[in-house]
Amino acid sequence: MEIALSRSQARLVLNALPHLGPITANRLLEACGGDPVAVLTADSATLRAVRGVGPVIAETLVGWRSHVDLVAEERGLRECGAAFFAAGDDGYPRLLREIHDPPIGLYCRGRYDPARTCVAIVGSRRTTQYGLATARGLGRELARRGFCVVSGLARGIDTAAHEGALEAGGSTVAVLGTGVDLVYPPENRTLTERIAREGALLSEFRLGRPADRQSFAMRNRIVAGMSAAIVVVESDVDGGSMITARFAAEQGRVVLAVPGRIDQPTSAGCHQLIRDGAVLLTSVEDVVDELSYLRGLRPSPIPDNAARGVVRGENLDPHDTDSEDAGEQRSDPAPVGVVSSRHHLKSHSHHDVWPYDEVHRDNDERCYGDEPRGNEERSDACDPSDGRSGPRALGAPSLETSPAEAAVLELFRGGAILATEEVALALGWSAKHAMAVILRLELGGRLVKRADGLHEERSRR
Repeated sequence: MEIALSRSQARLVLNALPHLGPITANRLLEACGGDPVAVLTADSATLRAVRGVGPVIAETLVGWRSHVDLVAEERGLRECGAAFFAAGDDGYPRLLREIHDPPIGLYCRGRYDPARTCVAIVGSRRTTQYGLATARGLGRELARRGFCVVSGLARGIDTAAHEGALEAGGSTVAVLGTGVDLVYPPENRTLTERIAREGALLSEFRLGRPADRQSFAMRNRIVAGMSAAIVVVESDVDGGSMITARFAAEQGRVVLAVPGRIDQPTSAGCHQLIRDGAVLLTSVEDVVDELSYLRGLRPSPIPDNAARGVVRGENLDPHDTDSEDAGEQRSDPAPVGVVSSRHHLKSHSHHDVWPYDEVHRDNDERCYGDEPRGNEERSDACDPSDGRSGPRALGAPSLETSPAEAAVLELFRGGAILATEEVALALGWSAKHAMAVILRLELGGRLVKRADGLHEERSRR
Protein backbone atom coordinates (compact mmCIF):
# COMPACT_ATOMS: atom_id res chain seq x y z
CA MET A 1 0.00 0.00 0.00
CA GLU A 2 1.43 3.35 -1.02
CA ILE A 3 1.99 5.94 1.69
CA ALA A 4 0.63 9.41 0.93
CA LEU A 5 3.34 12.00 0.39
CA SER A 6 3.47 15.18 2.39
CA ARG A 7 4.20 18.42 0.55
CA SER A 8 7.66 18.56 2.09
CA GLN A 9 8.42 15.02 0.93
CA ALA A 10 7.10 15.78 -2.55
CA ARG A 11 9.38 18.82 -2.86
CA LEU A 12 12.33 16.71 -1.72
CA VAL A 13 11.53 14.24 -4.49
CA LEU A 14 11.11 16.96 -7.14
CA ASN A 15 14.43 18.50 -6.16
CA ALA A 16 16.21 15.14 -6.46
CA LEU A 17 14.79 14.04 -9.82
CA PRO A 18 17.13 13.89 -12.84
CA HIS A 19 16.41 15.96 -15.96
CA LEU A 20 14.38 18.49 -13.96
CA GLY A 21 15.88 21.94 -13.34
CA PRO A 22 14.57 24.83 -11.21
CA ILE A 23 12.88 26.72 -14.05
CA THR A 24 10.84 23.76 -15.26
CA ALA A 25 10.13 22.64 -11.70
CA ASN A 26 8.75 26.06 -10.82
CA ARG A 27 6.60 26.06 -13.96
CA LEU A 28 5.17 22.69 -12.97
CA LEU A 29 4.42 23.92 -9.45
CA GLU A 30 2.70 27.01 -10.82
CA ALA A 31 0.60 24.89 -13.17
CA CYS A 32 -0.45 22.67 -10.27
CA GLY A 33 -1.39 25.48 -7.92
CA GLY A 34 1.85 25.28 -5.97
CA ASP A 35 1.14 21.73 -4.84
CA PRO A 36 4.19 19.45 -5.33
CA VAL A 37 2.09 16.37 -4.57
CA ALA A 38 -0.16 17.25 -7.51
CA VAL A 39 2.91 17.43 -9.77
CA LEU A 40 4.00 13.91 -8.80
CA THR A 41 0.51 12.46 -9.15
CA ALA A 42 -0.44 14.14 -12.44
CA ASP A 43 -0.75 12.08 -15.60
CA SER A 44 1.64 12.41 -18.53
CA ALA A 45 -0.76 14.41 -20.70
CA THR A 46 -1.27 17.01 -17.96
CA LEU A 47 2.44 17.32 -17.37
CA ARG A 48 3.27 17.72 -21.05
CA ALA A 49 0.88 20.64 -21.30
CA VAL A 50 3.41 22.65 -19.25
CA ARG A 51 5.91 24.62 -21.31
CA GLY A 52 9.32 22.92 -21.41
CA VAL A 53 8.01 19.50 -20.42
CA GLY A 54 8.38 16.76 -23.02
CA PRO A 55 8.15 12.97 -22.86
CA VAL A 56 11.40 12.46 -20.92
CA ILE A 57 10.54 14.78 -18.05
CA ALA A 58 6.91 13.61 -18.03
CA GLU A 59 7.96 9.96 -17.80
CA THR A 60 10.48 10.81 -15.09
CA LEU A 61 7.77 12.49 -13.00
CA VAL A 62 5.21 9.75 -13.51
CA GLY A 63 7.78 7.10 -12.60
CA TRP A 64 9.58 9.08 -9.93
CA ARG A 65 9.84 6.08 -7.59
CA SER A 66 12.31 4.45 -9.95
CA HIS A 67 14.56 7.53 -9.74
CA VAL A 68 14.34 8.59 -6.10
CA ASP A 69 14.38 6.40 -3.00
CA LEU A 70 12.54 8.68 -0.61
CA VAL A 71 13.27 6.53 2.44
CA ALA A 72 17.00 6.60 1.65
CA GLU A 73 16.90 10.36 1.03
CA GLU A 74 15.30 11.02 4.41
CA ARG A 75 17.69 8.62 6.14
CA GLY A 76 20.64 10.41 4.53
CA LEU A 77 19.40 13.74 5.84
CA ARG A 78 19.23 12.38 9.37
CA GLU A 79 22.65 10.74 9.18
CA CYS A 80 24.46 13.89 8.08
CA GLY A 81 22.42 16.18 10.34
CA ALA A 82 20.87 18.13 7.47
CA ALA A 83 17.44 19.60 6.85
CA PHE A 84 15.57 20.37 3.64
CA PHE A 85 13.86 23.75 3.34
CA ALA A 86 11.28 24.26 0.60
CA ALA A 87 10.86 27.68 -0.99
CA GLY A 88 7.88 28.49 1.21
CA ASP A 89 9.50 27.44 4.49
CA ASP A 90 10.73 29.88 7.14
CA GLY A 91 14.30 28.57 6.84
CA TYR A 92 14.54 29.44 3.13
CA PRO A 93 16.50 32.66 2.34
CA ARG A 94 14.02 35.47 1.87
CA LEU A 95 15.91 37.35 -0.85
CA LEU A 96 16.47 34.14 -2.81
CA ARG A 97 12.73 33.86 -3.40
CA GLU A 98 12.89 37.05 -5.48
CA ILE A 99 15.17 35.80 -8.27
CA HIS A 100 13.78 34.51 -11.55
CA ASP A 101 14.85 30.89 -11.06
CA PRO A 102 14.92 30.16 -7.31
CA PRO A 103 15.70 26.62 -6.19
CA ILE A 104 12.54 24.79 -5.16
CA GLY A 105 14.38 23.72 -2.02
CA LEU A 106 17.71 23.88 -0.18
CA TYR A 107 19.60 21.33 1.89
CA CYS A 108 21.10 22.85 5.03
CA ARG A 109 23.70 21.60 7.49
CA GLY A 110 24.22 23.83 10.49
CA ARG A 111 22.47 26.94 11.73
CA TYR A 112 21.23 29.46 9.24
CA ASP A 113 19.24 32.51 10.31
CA PRO A 114 17.24 33.78 7.29
CA ALA A 115 16.49 37.03 9.10
CA ARG A 116 20.17 38.04 9.16
CA THR A 117 21.35 40.26 6.30
CA CYS A 118 23.84 38.48 4.05
CA VAL A 119 26.84 40.00 2.26
CA ALA A 120 28.73 37.82 -0.22
CA ILE A 121 32.49 37.96 -0.64
CA VAL A 122 33.78 36.27 -3.78
CA GLY A 123 36.98 36.21 -5.79
CA SER A 124 39.62 34.23 -7.55
CA ARG A 125 40.95 30.82 -6.59
CA ARG A 126 44.39 31.98 -7.81
CA THR A 127 44.88 34.94 -5.55
CA THR A 128 47.57 37.10 -3.96
CA GLN A 129 48.47 37.66 -0.32
CA TYR A 130 46.90 41.10 -0.64
CA GLY A 131 43.65 39.52 -1.80
CA LEU A 132 43.64 36.89 0.92
CA ALA A 133 44.31 39.45 3.65
CA THR A 134 41.62 41.77 2.28
CA ALA A 135 39.00 39.01 2.05
CA ARG A 136 39.80 37.76 5.55
CA GLY A 137 39.64 41.29 6.97
CA LEU A 138 36.35 42.08 5.25
CA GLY A 139 34.84 38.80 6.42
CA ARG A 140 35.93 39.52 9.97
CA GLU A 141 34.68 43.11 10.04
CA LEU A 142 31.34 42.34 8.36
CA ALA A 143 30.74 39.52 10.84
CA ARG A 144 31.56 41.84 13.75
CA ARG A 145 28.91 44.24 12.51
CA GLY A 146 26.29 41.49 12.50
CA PHE A 147 26.20 40.55 8.83
CA CYS A 148 26.23 36.96 7.64
CA VAL A 149 29.19 36.42 5.31
CA VAL A 150 28.28 34.26 2.29
CA SER A 151 30.70 32.65 -0.12
CA GLY A 152 31.22 29.48 -2.15
CA LEU A 153 33.90 27.64 -0.10
CA ALA A 154 36.26 27.63 -3.10
CA ARG A 155 40.00 27.92 -2.78
CA GLY A 156 41.43 31.40 -2.36
CA ILE A 157 39.18 34.37 -1.65
CA ASP A 158 36.13 32.31 -0.63
CA THR A 159 38.11 30.36 1.95
CA ALA A 160 39.66 33.52 3.42
CA ALA A 161 36.26 35.23 3.72
CA HIS A 162 34.75 32.28 5.60
CA GLU A 163 37.77 32.09 7.90
CA GLY A 164 37.60 35.80 8.69
CA ALA A 165 33.94 35.56 9.69
CA LEU A 166 34.63 32.57 11.92
CA GLU A 167 37.57 34.34 13.57
CA ALA A 168 35.19 37.10 14.63
CA GLY A 169 32.76 34.57 16.09
CA GLY A 170 30.22 35.66 13.50
CA SER A 171 27.90 34.00 11.05
CA THR A 172 28.95 32.56 7.71
CA VAL A 173 27.21 30.47 5.05
CA ALA A 174 28.98 28.36 2.45
CA VAL A 175 26.92 27.69 -0.68
CA LEU A 176 28.16 24.44 -2.19
CA GLY A 177 28.41 23.13 -5.71
CA THR A 178 27.99 19.62 -4.29
CA GLY A 179 25.64 17.87 -1.91
CA VAL A 180 26.01 19.05 1.70
CA ASP A 181 27.36 15.62 2.65
CA LEU A 182 30.45 16.02 0.43
CA VAL A 183 33.60 18.13 0.79
CA TYR A 184 35.02 20.15 -2.11
CA PRO A 185 37.78 21.16 -2.43
CA PRO A 186 39.19 18.32 -0.30
CA GLU A 187 41.71 20.54 1.51
CA ASN A 188 38.79 22.46 3.04
CA ARG A 189 37.52 19.48 5.02
CA THR A 190 38.36 21.04 8.38
CA LEU A 191 36.85 24.39 7.38
CA THR A 192 33.73 22.65 6.04
CA GLU A 193 33.11 20.86 9.32
CA ARG A 194 33.70 24.04 11.30
CA ILE A 195 31.20 25.96 9.17
CA ALA A 196 28.68 23.14 9.69
CA ARG A 197 29.12 23.58 13.47
CA GLU A 198 29.31 27.36 13.70
CA GLY A 199 27.55 28.52 10.54
CA ALA A 200 25.72 26.71 7.76
CA LEU A 201 26.31 24.77 4.56
CA LEU A 202 23.65 25.26 1.89
CA SER A 203 23.10 23.47 -1.40
CA GLU A 204 20.27 22.86 -3.83
CA PHE A 205 21.83 19.55 -4.87
CA ARG A 206 20.69 16.20 -3.52
CA LEU A 207 22.97 14.28 -1.18
CA GLY A 208 25.89 12.64 -2.91
CA ARG A 209 25.88 14.98 -5.94
CA PRO A 210 29.55 15.63 -6.92
CA ALA A 211 30.84 18.93 -8.23
CA ASP A 212 30.87 19.65 -11.95
CA ARG A 213 31.08 22.70 -14.19
CA GLN A 214 27.33 23.17 -14.28
CA SER A 215 26.94 23.00 -10.52
CA PHE A 216 29.31 25.93 -9.97
CA ALA A 217 27.19 28.24 -12.14
CA MET A 218 24.10 27.20 -10.21
CA ARG A 219 25.89 27.84 -6.93
CA ASN A 220 26.96 31.32 -8.06
CA ARG A 221 23.39 32.46 -8.70
CA ILE A 222 22.42 31.39 -5.17
CA VAL A 223 25.38 33.21 -3.62
CA ALA A 224 24.24 36.39 -5.38
CA GLY A 225 20.53 35.80 -4.92
CA MET A 226 20.54 35.37 -1.14
CA SER A 227 22.82 38.37 -0.51
CA ALA A 228 21.97 42.06 -0.23
CA ALA A 229 25.43 43.00 -1.50
CA ILE A 230 28.27 41.23 -3.31
CA VAL A 231 31.92 42.15 -2.81
CA VAL A 232 34.43 41.04 -5.45
CA VAL A 233 37.93 41.07 -3.96
CA GLU A 234 40.10 39.70 -6.77
CA SER A 235 39.08 38.33 -10.14
CA ASP A 236 40.38 37.99 -13.64
CA VAL A 237 38.15 39.49 -16.34
CA ASP A 238 37.06 35.96 -17.24
CA GLY A 239 36.79 34.71 -13.67
CA GLY A 240 33.83 32.89 -12.22
CA SER A 241 33.35 35.76 -9.75
CA MET A 242 32.46 38.02 -12.66
CA ILE A 243 29.51 35.71 -13.37
CA THR A 244 28.40 36.09 -9.75
CA ALA A 245 28.68 39.88 -10.10
CA ARG A 246 26.55 39.83 -13.26
CA PHE A 247 23.95 37.68 -11.54
CA ALA A 248 23.94 40.18 -8.67
CA ALA A 249 23.49 43.16 -10.99
CA GLU A 250 20.63 41.46 -12.83
CA GLN A 251 19.01 40.56 -9.51
CA GLY A 252 19.20 44.17 -8.29
CA ARG A 253 21.86 43.67 -5.64
CA VAL A 254 24.59 46.12 -4.63
CA VAL A 255 27.89 45.22 -6.32
CA LEU A 256 31.20 46.38 -4.82
CA ALA A 257 34.74 45.72 -6.02
CA VAL A 258 38.13 46.04 -4.35
CA PRO A 259 40.75 47.85 -6.45
CA GLY A 260 44.22 46.39 -6.89
CA ARG A 261 47.45 46.88 -8.79
CA ILE A 262 46.99 47.82 -12.43
CA ASP A 263 49.61 45.26 -13.51
CA GLN A 264 48.04 42.40 -11.56
CA PRO A 265 45.80 40.09 -13.66
CA THR A 266 43.73 39.19 -10.61
CA SER A 267 42.71 42.85 -10.29
CA ALA A 268 41.60 43.26 -13.90
CA GLY A 269 38.07 41.99 -13.26
CA CYS A 270 37.55 44.29 -10.28
CA HIS A 271 38.79 47.28 -12.25
CA GLN A 272 36.40 46.43 -15.06
CA LEU A 273 33.50 46.24 -12.60
CA ILE A 274 34.44 49.61 -11.08
CA ARG A 275 34.70 51.18 -14.53
CA ASP A 276 31.22 49.87 -15.32
CA GLY A 277 29.58 51.28 -12.23
CA ALA A 278 30.29 48.97 -9.30
CA VAL A 279 31.05 50.66 -5.98
CA LEU A 280 34.77 51.08 -5.33
CA LEU A 281 35.39 49.48 -1.95
CA THR A 282 38.17 50.75 0.31
CA SER A 283 36.86 49.57 3.69
CA VAL A 284 33.99 47.71 5.27
CA GLU A 285 32.31 51.07 5.88
CA ASP A 286 31.67 51.33 2.14
CA VAL A 287 29.46 48.24 2.38
CA VAL A 288 27.64 49.66 5.38
CA ASP A 289 27.12 52.99 3.63
CA GLU A 290 25.70 51.38 0.51
CA LEU A 291 23.29 49.22 2.47
CA SER A 292 22.20 52.26 4.45
CA TYR A 293 20.25 53.24 1.34
CA LEU A 294 18.06 50.16 1.81
CA ARG A 295 15.32 49.74 4.38
CA GLY A 296 15.40 46.93 6.89
CA LEU A 297 19.07 46.05 6.40
CA ARG A 298 20.48 47.10 9.73
CA PRO A 299 21.74 43.98 11.55
CA SER A 300 22.77 43.98 15.19
CA PRO A 301 26.52 43.85 15.84
CA ILE A 302 27.97 40.87 17.68
CA PRO A 303 27.63 41.88 21.38
CA ASP A 304 31.28 41.27 22.26
CA ASN A 305 32.42 43.45 19.39
CA ALA A 306 29.78 46.18 19.50
CA ALA A 307 32.24 48.58 21.10
CA ARG A 308 34.63 48.26 18.19
CA GLY A 309 32.59 50.69 16.09
CA VAL A 310 29.10 52.11 15.71
CA VAL A 311 27.24 50.96 12.63
CA ARG A 312 26.11 54.01 10.72
CA GLY A 313 22.47 54.40 9.82
CA GLU A 314 20.95 53.15 13.10
CA ASN A 315 18.21 55.79 12.85
CA LEU A 316 16.82 54.37 9.64
CA ASP A 317 13.19 53.34 9.53
CA PRO A 318 13.19 49.86 11.14
CA HIS A 319 10.04 48.86 9.29
CA ASP A 320 10.82 46.05 6.86
CA THR A 321 9.04 45.47 3.56
CA ASP A 322 9.07 42.66 1.08
CA SER A 323 10.61 43.30 -2.32
CA GLU A 324 8.31 44.08 -5.21
CA ASP A 325 8.94 42.88 -8.72
CA ALA A 326 11.75 44.73 -10.48
CA GLY A 327 9.28 45.97 -13.05
CA GLU A 328 7.19 47.84 -10.49
CA GLN A 329 7.83 51.54 -9.91
CA ARG A 330 8.14 52.82 -6.37
CA SER A 331 8.04 56.31 -4.94
CA ASP A 332 9.21 55.24 -1.49
CA PRO A 333 12.72 54.01 -0.61
CA ALA A 334 13.72 50.72 -2.19
CA PRO A 335 12.91 47.56 -0.23
CA VAL A 336 15.24 44.80 0.77
CA GLY A 337 17.04 43.31 -2.18
CA VAL A 338 16.59 46.25 -4.56
CA VAL A 339 19.55 48.51 -5.29
CA SER A 340 18.88 52.10 -4.31
CA SER A 341 22.49 53.26 -4.26
CA ARG A 342 23.88 55.83 -6.67
CA HIS A 343 25.89 53.18 -8.51
CA HIS A 344 24.58 50.91 -11.25
CA LEU A 345 26.61 48.12 -12.77
CA LYS A 346 26.57 48.18 -16.56
CA SER A 347 26.69 45.14 -18.81
CA HIS A 348 29.22 44.38 -21.53
CA SER A 349 28.17 43.98 -25.12
CA HIS A 350 31.66 43.41 -26.47
CA HIS A 351 31.76 39.88 -25.04
CA ASP A 352 30.35 37.16 -27.24
CA VAL A 353 29.17 35.40 -24.10
CA TRP A 354 29.22 36.13 -20.41
CA PRO A 355 32.66 35.57 -18.84
CA TYR A 356 33.24 31.97 -17.83
CA ASP A 357 35.74 30.35 -15.51
CA GLU A 358 34.34 27.30 -13.79
CA VAL A 359 31.34 26.96 -16.10
CA HIS A 360 30.51 26.39 -19.72
CA ARG A 361 27.50 25.82 -21.92
CA ASP A 362 27.64 23.25 -24.69
CA ASN A 363 23.97 23.24 -25.58
CA ASP A 364 21.12 25.69 -26.14
CA GLU A 365 19.61 25.48 -22.67
CA ARG A 366 19.49 28.73 -20.72
CA CYS A 367 18.52 27.18 -17.40
CA TYR A 368 20.90 25.88 -14.79
CA GLY A 369 19.98 22.48 -13.57
CA ASP A 370 18.31 20.66 -16.42
CA GLU A 371 21.01 18.07 -16.79
CA PRO A 372 22.43 17.21 -20.24
CA ARG A 373 20.21 14.74 -22.06
CA GLY A 374 22.39 13.63 -24.94
CA ASN A 375 20.08 12.65 -27.79
CA GLU A 376 16.85 13.05 -25.84
CA GLU A 377 14.15 15.17 -27.40
CA ARG A 378 14.64 18.94 -27.32
CA SER A 379 11.07 19.42 -26.13
CA ASP A 380 12.37 18.60 -22.65
CA ALA A 381 14.83 21.47 -22.66
CA CYS A 382 14.21 24.74 -20.87
CA ASP A 383 12.72 27.25 -23.26
CA PRO A 384 15.60 29.40 -24.55
CA SER A 385 13.29 32.37 -24.59
CA ASP A 386 13.60 32.52 -20.82
CA GLY A 387 16.39 35.06 -20.96
CA ARG A 388 16.06 35.79 -17.27
CA SER A 389 17.28 32.37 -16.26
CA GLY A 390 20.96 33.10 -16.64
CA PRO A 391 23.89 33.75 -18.96
CA ARG A 392 23.11 33.42 -22.64
CA ALA A 393 24.99 34.13 -25.83
CA LEU A 394 24.62 37.67 -27.06
CA GLY A 395 22.74 37.80 -30.31
CA ALA A 396 20.53 34.81 -29.49
CA PRO A 397 16.97 35.77 -30.42
CA SER A 398 14.46 36.27 -27.63
CA LEU A 399 11.13 34.64 -28.40
CA GLU A 400 9.22 36.61 -25.79
CA THR A 401 9.21 40.30 -24.98
CA SER A 402 7.88 41.63 -21.70
CA PRO A 403 5.87 44.87 -21.62
CA ALA A 404 8.85 46.69 -20.09
CA GLU A 405 11.18 45.40 -22.80
CA ALA A 406 8.69 46.36 -25.50
CA ALA A 407 8.52 49.90 -24.10
CA VAL A 408 12.31 50.22 -24.23
CA LEU A 409 12.54 48.80 -27.74
CA GLU A 410 9.95 51.32 -28.93
CA LEU A 411 12.28 54.15 -27.89
CA PHE A 412 15.02 52.74 -30.11
CA ARG A 413 12.81 52.39 -33.19
CA GLY A 414 14.00 54.39 -36.16
CA GLY A 415 17.67 54.23 -35.23
CA ALA A 416 17.68 56.14 -31.93
CA ILE A 417 20.92 56.04 -29.93
CA LEU A 418 20.26 56.50 -26.23
CA ALA A 419 21.93 56.41 -22.83
CA THR A 420 20.44 54.44 -19.94
CA GLU A 421 19.56 57.68 -18.18
CA GLU A 422 17.64 58.89 -21.25
CA VAL A 423 15.61 55.67 -21.31
CA ALA A 424 14.83 56.02 -17.61
CA LEU A 425 13.76 59.66 -18.06
CA ALA A 426 11.59 58.93 -21.10
CA LEU A 427 9.71 56.12 -19.35
CA GLY A 428 9.62 57.62 -15.87
CA TRP A 429 11.65 54.76 -14.42
CA SER A 430 14.53 54.61 -12.00
CA ALA A 431 17.97 54.25 -13.57
CA LYS A 432 18.24 50.86 -11.90
CA HIS A 433 15.05 49.60 -13.51
CA ALA A 434 16.06 50.91 -16.93
CA MET A 435 19.49 49.33 -16.61
CA ALA A 436 17.99 45.93 -15.73
CA VAL A 437 15.64 45.95 -18.73
CA ILE A 438 18.39 47.11 -21.10
CA LEU A 439 20.65 44.36 -19.75
CA ARG A 440 18.02 41.72 -20.57
CA LEU A 441 17.64 43.13 -24.07
CA GLU A 442 21.42 43.04 -24.54
CA LEU A 443 21.52 39.44 -23.41
CA GLY A 444 18.67 38.66 -25.78
CA GLY A 445 20.53 40.20 -28.70
CA ARG A 446 18.01 43.03 -29.19
CA LEU A 447 20.22 45.95 -28.12
CA VAL A 448 23.95 46.54 -28.25
CA LYS A 449 26.17 48.91 -26.30
CA ARG A 450 28.44 51.08 -28.42
CA ALA A 451 32.02 52.03 -27.65
CA ASP A 452 30.81 55.42 -26.33
CA GLY A 453 28.54 53.69 -23.78
CA LEU A 454 25.27 54.50 -25.57
CA HIS A 455 22.85 51.84 -26.80
CA GLU A 456 21.20 51.13 -30.14
CA GLU A 457 19.32 48.32 -31.81
CA ARG A 458 21.55 45.45 -32.85
CA SER A 459 19.98 45.48 -36.33
CA ARG A 460 21.58 48.90 -36.89
CA ARG A 461 25.11 47.46 -36.57
